[in-house]
Amino acid sequence: MSTTTLDVEKTKKDAEKAPTKAKKPAKQAAKITRFGLWRERAAQKRAERASERGWLSVLSWTVVLRLLVITADYLLAMLTATVVIPQLALWLHQQSGLGDPGLLSDASIAMWLLPLASIVALVVVGEVVLMRRMWRWATERLDKIKGVDAETEPTSAQTTNRTSKKNNRKRSK
Repeated sequence: MSTTTLDVEKTKKDAEKAPTKAKKPAKQAAKITRFGLWRERAAQKRAERASERGWLSVLSWTVVLRLLVITADYLLAMLTATVVIPQLALWLHQQSGLGDPGLLSDASIAMWLLPLASIVALVVVGEVVLMRRMWRWATERLDKIKGVDAETEPTSAQTTNRTSKKNNRKRSK
């Protein structure tokens, strides 16, 4: 036999004797798949869905939802300004007894204008809260369409720990 044949046979025997990677037991592999790779697979699926929809679909949904919220905000503000506040003023005027011509302007301010200003301020605050909530709702819907998971991105409030607050206390002597 030639030396090349001996070398080839020797490398074949060495390859057979070489330790092979031990396969993980089926339960351990299932455990890794179930717990370790589940989030990665979910992220891949979200990315695939987002790429299938395309940017045009996301853009169109963004335009539709934002226009819907802006239109609802406009209608709410106009309804409040043209119907609700005048009706409140009329009701307050009737309830305050300002029909008597002998009342002074100070009395009309105290009995009618200040309560009306308070009610209008409360209505405006309620409207702003409602408008912000609608905007957040639209943002949440857009995040779902884009495939962004809000739970995977921790906010600054979630990442702070209490131990750092304890370390900043003054020590007593």
